[in-house]
Amino acid sequence: MSSSLACKHVLPGSGSNDFVHHRTEDGRAFRTLNILDEYSRECLAIRVKQNLNSKEAIDALTDLFILLHSARRAFFHSLGVDNGLRHWFDRP
Repeated sequence: MSSSLACKHVLPGSGSNDFVHHRTEDGRAFRTLNILDEYSRECLAIRVKQNLNSKEAIDALTDLFILLHSARRAFFHSLGVDNGLRHWFDRP
């Protein structure tokens, strides 16, 4: 990723997630859960379903953790959510 795209005011290792509501052309509702690396602006995961709940959000983060670990990439030290809260993770 080009360094010019990196967000200069965000530390590496910061992530965010957001639920977004959409409608199909015929009016059916669905939601997406988007998980982003705030520093590189890379979208790391998108989960799409008609109904997404907190368990599925945790499952998506768990899947991402396993994927990043297998690729030898670090997981986030903090994760922001769409309501403005930020969760900090302890590193071993």
